[in-house]
Amino acid sequence: MDSGRRASGHWRAISHGVAGPTGESGYAEEAAVDTAARGQHISTALMRSLLDLAAHKGPRFVDLTSRPSRDIASNLYRSLGFQLRATNCYRHILGTRPR
Repeated sequence: MDSGRRASGHWRAISHGVAGPTGESGYAEEAAVDTAARGQHISTALMRSLLDLAAHKGPRFVDLTSRPSRDIASNLYRSLGFQLRATNCYRHILGTRPR
């Protein structure tokens, strides 16, 4: 990064023990980097920081979800050791009724 320039990124949360009764799982949400700051390896630094934090919090693994169209993000996750899982991701919108 050039001196005098700021780059920004964030990850919103890592929850521990929410996804399973054993407390062995963590979940990372909304890792994002400002468009102007892309290409500076900020996403890699954010994800490594998140994984370091998770290692200190205690889950055995961290899950995340990413759209299949996000090739760059998928490459990053694989480079950090994440493995693609065969799963269905469902959402129920509260206040709606099944047909």
